[in-house]
Amino acid sequence: MFLKKHSQPEWTPADRQRERLLLDYFAAETNLEEKAKVAIVRKGVIDLYPDGPDKDRAIKDFEAAQHSLLCAIGTVDGLRNDMRSYIAAHEKDFEATARWAVPSVNISSHTIIEKVYRDFFAAR
Repeated sequence: MFLKKHSQPEWTPADRQRERLLLDYFAAETNLEEKAKVAIVRKGVIDLYPDGPDKDRAIKDFEAAQHSLLCAIGTVDGLRNDMRSYIAAHEKDFEATARWAVPSVNISSHTIIEKVYRDFFAAR
């Protein structure tokens, strides 16, 4: 009737900080994917318009999306580097390492963008 409580290691402050960094990284990765999709669409829209004010506006929209994409790339790369350095510096402090393995953060932002391109054009 009663379930036996399994003894699991308690989370240390280092574990909690690592989890926060990991969640921030995943959020930034998702944001990067969204920004890449927007940039792809806006690049394609430019060719739809003849020369004129509509095409100029489409070019400005694409340049804004491109700038947002570059900012998202910088955020993902920065968070990935922060996480790697934090894990390397505090690895001995982690108690729950066996239970919470860190997924691969070795994926570069360029790999994420390539995946978005493949998915975007595969859906067509």
